[in-house]
Amino acid sequence: MSFTRALNEAEIHSAMEEAARRRLPVVLVVRHQNQWRTFDCHAMAVREDALLVLLSGEPQHNSQPHPLAPGEAVGLAFRVAHRKHMAACSVLAVERVETEDGAVAGCVHLARPAAMHRMGRSQPRVEMPSDVVIRGAFWPGGRERMPTHEDPGAPVWSGRILDMSLGGCSIRTDGEAGRYFQAGDVLGLRILFGPQRKNAVLDTQLRHVQPDGEMAVLGFQFLSPEDTPEGEEIMSYIRRLSELADSDG
Repeated sequence: MSFTRALNEAEIHSAMEEAARRRLPVVLVVRHQNQWRTFDCHAMAVREDALLVLLSGEPQHNSQPHPLAPGEAVGLAFRVAHRKHMAACSVLAVERVETEDGAVAGCVHLARPAAMHRMGRSQPRVEMPSDVVIRGAFWPGGRERMPTHEDPGAPVWSGRILDMSLGGCSIRTDGEAGRYFQAGDVLGLRILFGPQRKNAVLDTQLRHVQPDGEMAVLGFQFLSPEDTPEGEEIMSYIRRLSELADSDG
């Protein structure tokens, strides 16, 4: 599983400039009526505080076209030098432009992201011993949206953590969670860990969903986990687990 690093403002600008200079493929993801729509694009240019991307065709994975609209929140992903860059941003404008071959296509103006993450190299996973039970609870929307009370409109799922790395973890949970969420969703994750049952609340992105009978195994990627003291603590805890696993091996 991979880990991510938050980019600073200069690095974000450099990544966008490189994507536009090389006309790199860009994927936009938007949630509409509880369904995810994926748009294939190519970076065109960086103008002031906007990234311009050219739509390659109709959105994927849906039966009805969904036009992007100004103000809409979208997920943004592209690769530079084999490293995936991910961000959340908003649509500033959409226009029709004539391409070099004379065709007409949609051009989307995206606001410069306030934050962007770059995926790093994979980290070794540590499987949890059978006598070590670490549980995680997760919900939609990131750590800032952690529900403070039971609310049917803000569901929370929980399960047993199967393995962990500095990049993320896998959780076996109720199969309903696997049907509710999709890869790419940003989730908040609370982990109780260590002998003193310390608590860490992290931002994560769902990487994959694997059905397991009536259950499901969800793979989570940590997003800048060391941004908080509690995140630093759980990173230290995972490093200790990895060292113990190496010494036992």
